[in-house]
Amino acid sequence: MNMLMENAKHPELGIRELFVDVLNGLIAGGTVSLGEQEYIVQRLLEEIAHEDDHAMCAYIFGLLKAIRDNGISRHVVTEAIVRRLPGLRPAGLAHAIAFIGSSNRADKMAVLAPYMNSADDSIRGAMADLLHSSGR
Repeated sequence: MNMLMENAKHPELGIRELFVDVLNGLIAGGTVSLGEQEYIVQRLLEEIAHEDDHAMCAYIFGLLKAIRDNGISRHVVTEAIVRRLPGLRPAGLAHAIAFIGSSNRADKMAVLAPYMNSADDSIRGAMADLLHSSGR
């Protein structure tokens, strides 16, 4: 698993995309244990903290969604992301907002409120989409 996870740092976007696709297949196929899934979530969140590419963030959050929907507790994945919000760059933060917004977390608007007036267009856009989808 450690060797596979090293591909998350690969400088070529295509390799990182392939890494996410492989992991997604493994998780969907039920071949990754719950402990390994928790490890993957932590490692992906470490990597996304340094990611500026929106496409790569979309792939990573897609994998996190697959883990949330098909693997470990929804709560575990969402809480891990919430803890990392302050350290995320705009690309990751925009995707994290959408991820948390799609969760069943009761206080999601309060958690995300500090990002409402962000100077970054992608963050403001993510917040606007969330507000629109929640009818506010």
